[in-house]
Amino acid sequence: METPQNCPKCNKSSYVSKNGRRYNKFSIKQRYYCAYDNAWFTPDDGFSRMRFDPKIIMVAIDLFNKKLTLRSIKQHLLAFYHIDVSHITIRNWAIKYGKGKGQNLNSINSYANTSEMELFGAVRYIKKKREEMKI
Repeated sequence: METPQNCPKCNKSSYVSKNGRRYNKFSIKQRYYCAYDNAWFTPDDGFSRMRFDPKIIMVAIDLFNKKLTLRSIKQHLLAFYHIDVSHITIRNWAIKYGKGKGQNLNSINSYANTSEMELFGAVRYIKKKREEMKI
């Protein structure tokens, strides 16, 4: 049996029970109810209030850590995932979830199922496009 979550308000787990699920665009999240506070809550998975799929965010951060420019990452996401993301948004993701931000590492690693071959193919594609633009 799964251990109950601690309530974020009172920090007690003895009054917490499961109370349905919350469906959002990318996943299904377990909702909990705290009888002590009479409040509902959903545990934070590290991607709360994010508009884009966590997998897309992790791909962008991985490409950023491989020293690709923000605009080339934007082009990659548009070409391979058909998602138009601002380069400023990618920069904000890199600041929020980039290297040195290990507090949510367990939840973030669960989304990082992108294969290395896909990422290397993306790097080759972007480098090829850059060369074509220079000619």
